[in-house]
Amino acid sequence: MPNLTRGAKRTANQTEGIIRFDRGHRWFYDRGIACAENMKFRKALLFVRKAAQLKPANAEYAFNMAGILAVLKDYRSSNQCLMSLLNKQKSGFPDCYFGLGCNYFDMGKYSSANRYFEKYLRTHPEGAFAMETCKALHFLRTEQLIPNRTEWENIIQLAIKKREKAYGREYPEEIRWMWFHFIYLLMEGRYPVIRKPKSWAAFLEYLYCTLKGFDYSLQNLAEKYEITDTALDRKISGVLGKLRY
Repeated sequence: MPNLTRGAKRTANQTEGIIRFDRGHRWFYDRGIACAENMKFRKALLFVRKAAQLKPANAEYAFNMAGILAVLKDYRSSNQCLMSLLNKQKSGFPDCYFGLGCNYFDMGKYSSANRYFEKYLRTHPEGAFAMETCKALHFLRTEQLIPNRTEWENIIQLAIKKREKAYGREYPEEIRWMWFHFIYLLMEGRYPVIRKPKSWAAFLEYLYCTLKGFDYSLQNLAEKYEITDTALDRKISGVLGKLRY
Protein backbone atom coordinates (compact mmCIF):
# COMPACT_ATOMS: atom_id res chain seq x y z
CA MET A 1 0.00 0.00 0.00
CA PRO A 2 1.51 3.41 -0.98
CA ASN A 3 2.63 5.73 1.78
CA LEU A 4 0.54 8.88 1.24
CA THR A 5 2.22 10.67 4.14
CA ARG A 6 5.67 10.65 2.57
CA GLY A 7 6.85 14.24 2.22
CA ALA A 8 3.78 15.64 3.96
CA LYS A 9 4.21 18.45 6.47
CA ARG A 10 3.15 18.08 10.06
CA THR A 11 1.03 20.95 11.32
CA ALA A 12 0.66 22.34 14.82
CA ASN A 13 -3.01 21.44 15.03
CA GLN A 14 -2.69 17.83 13.82
CA THR A 15 -4.11 15.16 16.06
CA GLU A 16 -2.01 12.22 17.16
CA GLY A 17 -1.60 9.64 14.42
CA ILE A 18 -3.14 11.85 11.67
CA ILE A 19 -1.10 13.85 9.18
CA ARG A 20 -2.77 16.48 7.03
CA PHE A 21 -1.82 16.16 3.37
CA ASP A 22 -1.43 19.71 2.05
CA ARG A 23 -2.03 19.89 -1.68
CA GLY A 24 -0.55 22.88 -3.44
CA HIS A 25 -1.62 24.64 -6.64
CA ARG A 26 0.72 22.53 -8.79
CA TRP A 27 -0.86 19.32 -7.55
CA PHE A 28 -4.30 20.50 -8.64
CA TYR A 29 -2.98 21.68 -11.99
CA ASP A 30 -1.19 18.41 -12.77
CA ARG A 31 -4.29 16.44 -11.84
CA GLY A 32 -6.38 18.65 -14.11
CA ILE A 33 -4.06 18.21 -17.09
CA ALA A 34 -4.06 14.44 -16.52
CA CYS A 35 -7.87 14.45 -16.56
CA ALA A 36 -7.91 16.51 -19.76
CA GLU A 37 -5.54 14.07 -21.44
CA ASN A 38 -8.00 11.31 -20.53
CA MET A 39 -10.88 13.34 -22.05
CA LYS A 40 -12.44 13.97 -18.60
CA PHE A 41 -12.85 17.68 -19.23
CA ARG A 42 -15.43 18.57 -16.58
CA LYS A 43 -13.27 17.00 -13.90
CA ALA A 44 -10.21 18.66 -15.42
CA LEU A 45 -11.90 22.04 -15.16
CA LEU A 46 -12.49 21.60 -11.42
CA PHE A 47 -8.81 20.88 -10.75
CA VAL A 48 -7.35 23.55 -13.05
CA ARG A 49 -9.78 26.17 -11.77
CA LYS A 50 -8.72 25.35 -8.21
CA ALA A 51 -5.06 25.73 -9.21
CA ALA A 52 -5.82 29.10 -10.82
CA GLN A 53 -7.62 30.26 -7.68
CA LEU A 54 -4.65 29.28 -5.51
CA LYS A 55 -2.16 30.91 -7.87
CA PRO A 56 -4.04 33.70 -9.75
CA ALA A 57 -0.79 35.18 -11.12
CA ASN A 58 0.06 32.00 -13.02
CA ALA A 59 -0.75 32.67 -16.69
CA GLU A 60 -0.31 29.01 -17.65
CA TYR A 61 -3.12 27.95 -15.34
CA ALA A 62 -5.51 30.61 -16.62
CA PHE A 63 -4.74 29.92 -20.27
CA ASN A 64 -5.30 26.18 -19.97
CA MET A 65 -8.48 26.76 -17.99
CA ALA A 66 -9.72 28.85 -20.92
CA GLY A 67 -8.83 25.98 -23.24
CA ILE A 68 -10.81 23.47 -21.22
CA LEU A 69 -13.80 25.82 -21.12
CA ALA A 70 -13.63 26.06 -24.91
CA VAL A 71 -13.62 22.26 -25.24
CA LEU A 72 -16.77 22.25 -23.09
CA LYS A 73 -18.30 24.79 -25.52
CA ASP A 74 -18.47 27.49 -22.83
CA TYR A 75 -16.99 30.06 -25.19
CA ARG A 76 -18.27 33.06 -23.22
CA SER A 77 -16.44 32.03 -20.05
CA SER A 78 -13.37 31.05 -22.06
CA ASN A 79 -13.24 34.46 -23.75
CA GLN A 80 -13.66 36.22 -20.41
CA CYS A 81 -10.77 34.22 -19.00
CA LEU A 82 -8.55 35.05 -21.98
CA MET A 83 -9.39 38.77 -21.92
CA SER A 84 -8.77 38.92 -18.18
CA LEU A 85 -5.39 37.28 -18.72
CA LEU A 86 -4.50 39.79 -21.43
CA ASN A 87 -5.37 42.68 -19.14
CA LYS A 88 -3.37 41.30 -16.21
CA GLN A 89 -0.15 40.57 -18.07
CA LYS A 90 1.88 43.77 -18.40
CA SER A 91 4.08 42.30 -21.10
CA GLY A 92 1.08 40.78 -22.84
CA PHE A 93 0.19 37.16 -23.49
CA PRO A 94 -0.11 36.75 -27.27
CA ASP A 95 -1.34 33.14 -27.06
CA CYS A 96 -4.63 34.58 -25.81
CA TYR A 97 -5.23 36.11 -29.24
CA PHE A 98 -4.94 32.65 -30.76
CA GLY A 99 -7.38 31.27 -28.17
CA LEU A 100 -9.86 34.06 -28.86
CA GLY A 101 -9.54 33.46 -32.59
CA CYS A 102 -10.30 29.75 -32.15
CA ASN A 103 -13.31 30.48 -29.94
CA TYR A 104 -14.85 32.97 -32.34
CA PHE A 105 -14.15 30.61 -35.22
CA ASP A 106 -16.04 27.79 -33.50
CA MET A 107 -18.86 30.23 -32.69
CA GLY A 108 -19.18 31.03 -36.39
CA LYS A 109 -18.11 34.66 -35.87
CA TYR A 110 -15.53 34.65 -38.60
CA SER A 111 -14.79 38.38 -38.79
CA SER A 112 -13.84 38.43 -35.09
CA ALA A 113 -11.85 35.22 -35.51
CA ASN A 114 -9.98 36.74 -38.44
CA ARG A 115 -9.17 39.86 -36.40
CA TYR A 116 -7.69 37.94 -33.45
CA PHE A 117 -5.75 35.51 -35.65
CA GLU A 118 -4.16 38.44 -37.47
CA LYS A 119 -3.35 40.11 -34.15
CA TYR A 120 -1.65 36.94 -32.95
CA LEU A 121 0.60 36.81 -36.02
CA ARG A 122 1.47 40.52 -35.69
CA THR A 123 2.48 40.18 -32.04
CA HIS A 124 3.93 36.67 -32.15
CA PRO A 125 4.91 35.80 -35.76
CA GLU A 126 7.10 32.88 -34.66
CA GLY A 127 4.88 31.69 -31.83
CA ALA A 128 3.91 28.11 -31.03
CA PHE A 129 0.54 28.53 -32.79
CA ALA A 130 1.81 30.41 -35.86
CA MET A 131 1.30 27.47 -38.23
CA GLU A 132 -2.23 26.73 -36.96
CA THR A 133 -3.07 30.43 -37.23
CA CYS A 134 -1.90 30.62 -40.84
CA LYS A 135 -4.04 27.58 -41.72
CA ALA A 136 -7.09 29.11 -40.02
CA LEU A 137 -6.63 32.41 -41.86
CA HIS A 138 -6.25 30.54 -45.14
CA PHE A 139 -9.49 28.71 -44.44
CA LEU A 140 -11.36 31.91 -43.61
CA ARG A 141 -10.18 33.76 -46.69
CA THR A 142 -10.63 30.86 -49.10
CA GLU A 143 -14.06 29.97 -47.74
CA GLN A 144 -15.29 33.47 -48.51
CA LEU A 145 -14.29 33.04 -52.19
CA ILE A 146 -16.39 29.93 -52.76
CA PRO A 147 -19.39 30.78 -54.98
CA ASN A 148 -22.97 29.71 -54.26
CA ARG A 149 -22.25 29.99 -50.54
CA THR A 150 -25.95 30.18 -49.62
CA GLU A 151 -26.74 27.02 -51.56
CA TRP A 152 -23.87 25.17 -49.91
CA GLU A 153 -25.06 26.31 -46.50
CA ASN A 154 -28.51 24.87 -47.28
CA ILE A 155 -26.87 21.55 -48.20
CA ILE A 156 -24.90 21.50 -44.95
CA GLN A 157 -28.01 22.32 -42.93
CA LEU A 158 -29.93 19.51 -44.65
CA ALA A 159 -27.21 17.01 -43.71
CA ILE A 160 -27.24 18.29 -40.12
CA LYS A 161 -31.03 18.16 -39.92
CA LYS A 162 -31.11 14.49 -40.96
CA ARG A 163 -28.37 13.39 -38.56
CA GLU A 164 -28.76 10.14 -36.65
CA LYS A 165 -28.95 10.08 -32.85
CA ALA A 166 -25.88 7.84 -32.71
CA TYR A 167 -23.67 10.56 -34.20
CA GLY A 168 -21.51 12.57 -31.82
CA ARG A 169 -22.10 16.16 -30.78
CA GLU A 170 -19.27 17.20 -33.07
CA TYR A 171 -21.27 16.13 -36.17
CA PRO A 172 -22.23 19.66 -37.37
CA GLU A 173 -18.67 20.92 -37.02
CA GLU A 174 -17.22 17.81 -38.66
CA ILE A 175 -19.64 18.14 -41.58
CA ARG A 176 -18.52 21.72 -42.18
CA TRP A 177 -14.83 20.83 -42.06
CA MET A 178 -15.27 17.90 -44.42
CA TRP A 179 -17.27 20.03 -46.81
CA PHE A 180 -14.57 22.69 -46.92
CA HIS A 181 -11.70 20.28 -47.38
CA PHE A 182 -13.20 18.32 -50.24
CA ILE A 183 -14.64 21.42 -51.94
CA TYR A 184 -11.20 23.06 -51.70
CA LEU A 185 -9.60 20.04 -53.36
CA LEU A 186 -12.25 19.98 -56.08
CA MET A 187 -12.00 23.66 -56.93
CA GLU A 188 -8.63 24.29 -58.62
CA GLY A 189 -10.26 27.11 -60.51
CA ARG A 190 -13.37 25.11 -61.45
CA TYR A 191 -16.27 24.94 -59.02
CA PRO A 192 -18.68 22.00 -58.72
CA VAL A 193 -22.12 22.67 -60.16
CA ILE A 194 -24.97 22.23 -57.67
CA ARG A 195 -27.65 20.36 -59.58
CA LYS A 196 -28.95 18.01 -56.90
CA PRO A 197 -28.50 19.42 -53.37
CA LYS A 198 -29.90 16.27 -51.75
CA SER A 199 -27.19 14.16 -53.37
CA TRP A 200 -24.51 16.44 -51.94
CA ALA A 201 -26.09 16.31 -48.46
CA ALA A 202 -26.24 12.52 -48.63
CA PHE A 203 -22.60 12.46 -49.74
CA LEU A 204 -21.58 14.52 -46.70
CA GLU A 205 -23.28 12.09 -44.34
CA TYR A 206 -21.75 9.15 -46.20
CA LEU A 207 -18.31 10.72 -45.81
CA TYR A 208 -18.85 11.25 -42.09
CA CYS A 209 -19.99 7.63 -41.58
CA THR A 210 -17.03 6.30 -43.51
CA LEU A 211 -14.43 8.37 -41.68
CA LYS A 212 -15.94 7.78 -38.22
CA GLY A 213 -16.60 4.08 -38.70
CA PHE A 214 -20.41 4.17 -38.48
CA ASP A 215 -22.36 1.36 -40.10
CA TYR A 216 -24.57 2.54 -42.91
CA SER A 217 -26.64 1.20 -45.78
CA LEU A 218 -26.30 3.01 -49.07
CA GLN A 219 -29.95 2.23 -49.83
CA ASN A 220 -31.22 3.56 -46.49
CA LEU A 221 -29.06 6.66 -46.83
CA ALA A 222 -30.50 7.30 -50.28
CA GLU A 223 -34.07 6.81 -49.06
CA LYS A 224 -33.53 9.27 -46.24
CA TYR A 225 -32.60 11.99 -48.74
CA GLU A 226 -35.31 10.92 -51.22
CA ILE A 227 -32.90 9.98 -53.99
CA THR A 228 -32.09 6.66 -55.66
CA ASP A 229 -29.20 4.56 -54.44
CA THR A 230 -27.90 4.66 -58.02
CA ALA A 231 -27.78 8.46 -57.93
CA LEU A 232 -25.99 8.41 -54.58
CA ASP A 233 -23.48 5.83 -55.74
CA ARG A 234 -22.83 7.94 -58.83
CA LYS A 235 -22.25 11.03 -56.67
CA ILE A 236 -19.87 9.20 -54.34
CA SER A 237 -17.90 7.67 -57.19
CA GLY A 238 -17.75 10.95 -59.09
CA VAL A 239 -16.52 13.08 -56.20
CA LEU A 240 -14.05 10.57 -54.80
CA GLY A 241 -12.78 9.89 -58.30
CA LYS A 242 -11.89 13.56 -58.75
CA LEU A 243 -10.22 13.71 -55.33
CA ARG A 244 -7.80 10.95 -56.31
CA TYR A 245 -6.23 13.04 -59.03
